[in-house]
Amino acid sequence: MARWQRTGGGRAADGERWAKGVVMEREKGAVVTWNEGGYGFIRRDSGGPTVFVHQSNIEMDGFRRLNEGDLVEFSIGPGHQGRGTQAVKVRRL
Repeated sequence: MARWQRTGGGRAADGERWAKGVVMEREKGAVVTWNEGGYGFIRRDSGGPTVFVHQSNIEMDGFRRLNEGDLVEFSIGPGHQGRGTQAVKVRRL
């Protein structure tokens, strides 16, 4: 799995570019919505904007899903095809 770091500038939807090779800082938050389609949003404890999360970025055995209200730890990485950002390396606490 790739490791990412914000490098600033770039063409991503949120104005950030990502570079492989450096581990992002871990954040904590709570799942505010979860869709049975395998995606949802996390509210950051730091008060930043909510973050998209896809089931493919959840680190757990078996069926990967979250429930509304679950507390999680995650990093921020590039979104699908480099557009925007999303939660990566998500772990339920």
